[in-house]
Amino acid sequence: MSSLSRLTTEYIEAEDRIRVTGELPALAGEDSPRTVVLWLTQRLLNRLLPHLLQWLERHDVPQGWDEVVQGFAQQAAVAALPAQAPVRSAPESRAWLVQSLQLTCTPESVQLGFQAAAAEDAPPADLVLQAQALRQWLNIVYDQYVRASWPLALWPQWLVEARQPAPARPAALLH
Repeated sequence: MSSLSRLTTEYIEAEDRIRVTGELPALAGEDSPRTVVLWLTQRLLNRLLPHLLQWLERHDVPQGWDEVVQGFAQQAAVAALPAQAPVRSAPESRAWLVQSLQLTCTPESVQLGFQAAAAEDAPPADLVLQAQALRQWLNIVYDQYVRASWPLALWPQWLVEARQPAPARPAALLH
């Protein structure tokens, strides 16, 4: 199975799905990375996201400080996300609807194994994310949920609040 090294996640209104365009390592004898297009449904994401969020909530957070620490960690991850050009699919890119996911959690990372229907000729692909990268990707997925007008009830308060701009400080008054 090949690991996605970079990806672009975006909601496509005409499909009412989230498209993940990812780079796979180049095959032997090729110069540039391959791209694959994975389509994720709201139903699949609604089943996956609670597991990813629970993994983050158990990751390096002292008891009793969950909301505060998670909020700070989320803000730091978003601030550290570098601006990059989006991954663009090539005409020869394989595109397929993800039918199921294999989720593997370790203390250091989560691994998502994307699986197509058995009849599809789809290259296997997986995504390995450590805590900060997972926070960054979840932030992007949350943006796509908002853009799609999908229900936001499954998103924890610490993630939603970490995205809100800090309130403006009132101007100092001089008398």
